[in-house]
Amino acid sequence: MSLPEHRQRKLNLLLAACSLKPGAGGIARVGRMMAKVIADLSNSHNYRAQSYTLEPSPESPLPNSDARRSRIRFASHMHASALTTSHFVYDFLGMARAHCRIPFFSKPFLTYMHGIEVWENAPRRHTLLAHRASMLLSNSAYTRDRAFRTLGHLKTVRVCWLGTEDDNPPAYSRRIERPRVLVVGRMVEGYKGHDELIRCWPKVVSKIKDAQLVIAGTGPLLAHYMKMAENTVSDPDRIVFRGFVSDDRLSEEFSQATIFALPSRGEGFGLVYIEAMRHNVPVLGSIHDAAAEINVDGQTGYNVDLDKPDDLADRIIYLLTNSSAAATLGANAFHRWQQHFRFSAFSQRFTPLLDEFLGV
Repeated sequence: MSLPEHRQRKLNLLLAACSLKPGAGGIARVGRMMAKVIADLSNSHNYRAQSYTLEPSPESPLPNSDARRSRIRFASHMHASALTTSHFVYDFLGMARAHCRIPFFSKPFLTYMHGIEVWENAPRRHTLLAHRASMLLSNSAYTRDRAFRTLGHLKTVRVCWLGTEDDNPPAYSRRIERPRVLVVGRMVEGYKGHDELIRCWPKVVSKIKDAQLVIAGTGPLLAHYMKMAENTVSDPDRIVFRGFVSDDRLSEEFSQATIFALPSRGEGFGLVYIEAMRHNVPVLGSIHDAAAEINVDGQTGYNVDLDKPDDLADRIIYLLTNSSAAATLGANAFHRWQQHFRFSAFSQRFTPLLDEFLGV
């Protein structure tokens, strides 16, 4: 449906993001998905849309320029854009700070909430921005409800689950050569379950001699976890660190994993959960965050209670020694991805919300 002619002349949307580069993290991935939907809708609805990023992002689905990593240049551009832009979209509240500096900042803006930035100890500026936003998108009901406890009730918030960047199943077929658990995550805050997985590994190995824990990712805590693993297991082949893994290599890692585990206490959604589902891999999350909303306990995997020390190890041992149960959970996980977490599913959720924001 095309917009009336007088609306076409007025709508001019700017997507502002830190980065839209592949490999730049989960928020960049969400930004690319939003940009792709916006690009499609701007063509069909005939309004102008572009993106502006802090870092160079030539892969943007929208016409893009960037601030060459200069925050001053970014803020100046956003200030100048207020003269021609009718609607602003931000990838997360941290980037929406630029809106405070925009003249006539009563202009409508939409931004995503991803989790930790709106929970306990959230910066006060995020609180103010959340209440000023014309529309807030929350990646899960869990993120929304936990944000309410910190920010108070937010009338403009809508839950919009995320998805993968396309509808295609993985190029790699499953080829499990040994009992293997894969964990993928940035090693920054220390809440993603690396400690618990490493601590429980001796119990797993005592039952399954060739079980291997593969840890992909990097961050400030990497050296700490490597030292912890060295002090926990005598054979370095039992816990292996891959460091940074490209998307293509990560797909190969998923294809060789019996289980994907991220028993975290702080996931607002967990894009890696749905990536595991896309690869037919059963998921081990926790009951303490949004994993229980994305990963259906007993159907696509299990959500463990980290306050019960044996729960994690027992679930791992069960799945590594029961290949048929793991295969069934993996097949269910793939089906759930197909139903709810493909890009087309994200687009169907995001499109009416964007139309509402724009007043279409």
